[in-house]
Formats: sequence, structure tokens, C-alpha cells
Amino acid sequence: MSRQGKMVFRWFLLDDYEQEEAWLAQMHRSGWKLDRIRWHIYWFKPCRPEEWEYRMDFGERWTGEDYLSEYKDYGWEYIQDLNSFSYFRRPKWRTGKSAKFGFEPEIFTDDVQRLKTAEKVMRWRLVPLLILLLLSIAVLIREGASGALSGLAGLVFVLIWVVIIIWGSIEYLRCRIGFARLKKKYETQG
Repeated sequence: MSRQGKMVFRWFLLDDYEQEEAWLAQMHRSGWKLDRIRWHIYWFKPCRPEEWEYRMDFGERWTGEDYLSEYKDYGWEYIQDLNSFSYFRRPKWRTGKSAKFGFEPEIFTDDVQRLKTAEKVMRWRLVPLLILLLLSIAVLIREGASGALSGLAGLVFVLIWVVIIIWGSIEYLRCRIGFARLKKKYETQG
């Protein structure tokens, strides 16, 4: 942890986007602005401790010139794309009613729609996992029938896949419960 930069491992799932945005803002208040993210590793650069807010935009959007210039017009600085998300930030002092727009320029004005988009992203991420699971089952059946999965190697292979399936199921259920919690929160607010 030098003044040149800082690397932090932090695990957020799809339904944790509010916590991730709040954590990134807290890091900025502590003098560390987000530089980039890869997998669950966040790199920060030193900065002046200030109030900034961070937002994540979800969905099948491209970061073309029109897309980015629209956010720039609203005062948002583009950081990067990662796994169907675009990361943005802006100084907190820029919030409030804008003279240019006559309203507070927010990325999302409808939290329920934001939640639906995040749920859609989660469903699309399940497709590759389901394909992998089906292929694995096919391999298990074929190799098991031929006797290739006998002994310790076969047992280890099966155990690894059981652990992966259980872990994936737990994470999926945790996200579903988190989305239900957010949906209830947004519906009671609106």
C-alpha cells in the first residue's frame, strides 16, 4: 500500500451494486480513486480526499461516443467497462438541480428498472454455467460408462464438480434473495 497505488480484493455480486458504489465513494473520500477493476481486484490511485459518487450502468450497451458523451454531458466521468457494467463517477458537489438540465442528472431515475436490468444480466450469466454443467454431466456419463472415472482420479473429479455446483447454487440463491430484498426496498420507496 504505497502512495503510488493500492490494490484491494473485494467480492461483490450482482445484487451488491449499491454497496459497491458506496464502497468506491468511501475509498475516494479516503484519498483513493478507482483506476481499474479486473475480476474482483480493484486498483486505486492516490487523490485528494473528496466527496465523489460512483454509479454502475448495467446492460447490453456499448461505450460508443454517443453513449459516453451523454453521460459526460450529465457530469459523469467514464472509468471502464467490466462484465456488462460501465463504471462512472462524478464530484458530489455537482449533484443537485442543474441549471443546464433543470433537474438532478442521475444515471438511473427508476430503481425498479435498474433492478430488472441487473436481474436480466444475472440470467444471461447463468447460460454459460448451465452449458458447462450439461457438458460436464455428459462427460461424467460417458467416462463413467467406459470405466475411465474409476479410482481416486474419478472420485476427485466428481467431488470437484459437486463443490462447484453447490457453490454456484448458493451464490445464485444469495443473489435471488438480494434481488428480492432490493425489489421490496424500491417498491416501498416509490
